[in-house]
Amino acid sequence: MDKEPRRPPIEPAIAITSMRGAPDRGRNFMSYCEALGIDLNGFEDKRVLDLGADEHLGFARELDYRGIKTRSTVSLSPSFSDARWNHADGYKDRSSDLMLAGYGEVLPLRDNSFDRLVCFNIVQHLTYAEALQDLLKEATRVLDKDGQAFIWPIGLTDNSPRNLIKFTYVNLQEHGTVNISEEELQETLGSQVSMRFTKHTVIEEMDHNDSDPKRITAYKLTLTKLS
Repeated sequence: MDKEPRRPPIEPAIAITSMRGAPDRGRNFMSYCEALGIDLNGFEDKRVLDLGADEHLGFARELDYRGIKTRSTVSLSPSFSDARWNHADGYKDRSSDLMLAGYGEVLPLRDNSFDRLVCFNIVQHLTYAEALQDLLKEATRVLDKDGQAFIWPIGLTDNSPRNLIKFTYVNLQEHGTVNISEEELQETLGSQVSMRFTKHTVIEEMDHNDSDPKRITAYKLTLTKLS
């Protein structure tokens, strides 16, 4: 099995945009952060990466609407390679905000270039067995010293002597379920990173009008880069 997923061609930075105004569609990221115990004030004057941004740029817009003045905010998604994103029409230019096409497993970004990283609802879309380790290694690489990454949701079995992180991957050729112990993951990331798992319940607003909100209980992983 090839480790690398089959990816479409990706163009790099494709639009400089502004996130003015509250998001009128998509997830309510403020409720996410409140439920997950993430203090948005900690994003003030920080370099922020939204890894796996939604098409409405919900998190970046939420920060701006709430008056959180980041040093820069980058919204990254493979979907931004679509031609419809190749312009900034309808946006008021602000050079510190950027939409970027790319994958979390191979981030097209420099080492030590962010202070805060959020990654919501991406783990369930991974496409190969080693993808979680690769994503977390890349998150660690782009974080600067004392930077933090918040990843949600993580499936963690806490009824065994050694906690196991569990996720399912799917691609066109195969699918499978992977179990990784906390010890294995810590060994992969190395001593430069501390990991902390905390259990949370989030009310997930569904995209379909006829669907009721879902209550999801899972773990948030907080990575802190120590050096």
